[in-house]
Amino acid sequence: MKHIVFLALGCGVLMGADKYVCDKSQGSHACNYSNRQLQKAFDEASPGDTLYLEAGFTYAGAFVFRTHATAQSPITVTSSKADWLAGPGTRVSPSDLPNMPLLLTNQTNQPALSGALDRDKRPPCFWRFVGVAFSVKTQRQFDNSIIHTAGMGVNGWTISGASQLPDGLMFDRIVVLQPYDDSLTIQS
Repeated sequence: MKHIVFLALGCGVLMGADKYVCDKSQGSHACNYSNRQLQKAFDEASPGDTLYLEAGFTYAGAFVFRTHATAQSPITVTSSKADWLAGPGTRVSPSDLPNMPLLLTNQTNQPALSGALDRDKRPPCFWRFVGVAFSVKTQRQFDNSIIHTAGMGVNGWTISGASQLPDGLMFDRIVVLQPYDDSLTIQS
């Protein structure tokens, strides 16, 4: 008799968790984090996780994403109403804002979203932002980016080589609101 043994070590797709960042349960989904805990949700995200942000809610702060995910198990940050938006790769407009969460920096000279190195000095990789809006509340004097994926200077991070460049970042069906007469909104 022949025996076949299947052994899987370190390969395949990690199964992540669906996590909801909200203040009241959405249907059958309980809130894992309150709306005031978005940075904590980012910090605790694992490869394969999907973070659902409450559509129509404004998350105020300068948020940093660090986790190094993989192409097989990306981290997805999306709207609780992403299904209400047009399909993947389709343009959205400010009229879609009621179906999107807004990440709004309220700190001078800070982008709404920045990348930073993780504990192992790796850049954030394979994050997907789907159906999310970004903006600033105050006009900045130095860095006029709303999204800064390479995190120059975030927590002392300055790029020291190609291995510290982010990879696999995807921004799909996002709105970047630029309320001031600045030209640069996304910087990597």
